[in-house]
Amino acid sequence: MDQYGAALPGKLVQTTLAGAANVAAQTGHRFDTTVTRWALANWVSDLPGFATPAELSYTLWRFRTRTFASLHQHGPTNFPLPYPLVPTASAGSAVSLSGTIRSGSGVYGRGAPSAGGTRVHAAVRGAARQRVRGHRTAAERHPHPLRGRAPSA
Repeated sequence: MDQYGAALPGKLVQTTLAGAANVAAQTGHRFDTTVTRWALANWVSDLPGFATPAELSYTLWRFRTRTFASLHQHGPTNFPLPYPLVPTASAGSAVSLSGTIRSGSGVYGRGAPSAGGTRVHAAVRGAARQRVRGHRTAAERHPHPLRGRAPSA
């Protein structure tokens, strides 16, 4: 995310630290928190009708409403979609995603909770073994994607 300022790339290479420890030291957040926020920001930042929390907002880029919309408008053959990130959609009780997540990428899925509100639990299993939990009530039209800190497994 561009929230860490223009100096971040320089800070990342002007240290003896490497990998996740380096990212954590330079951003002031745990690596898994930074990566989770980055992935969520790719979907919710400048999402129409969604009140994006500050920690999930790009401060300079508007990928959905400017960057990719313009690329699509000027080169629809090369950019057939106005925004390339298209999550798989399913009913909240029927979300099931599996596969391999390559370095620098992610898998996006949207589950629609029932009208009466529901508790949502998502688990990502792999080398990191991180769990992400969320909660939605009927009164929340647009829930915050993360409630609290994702516990380590």
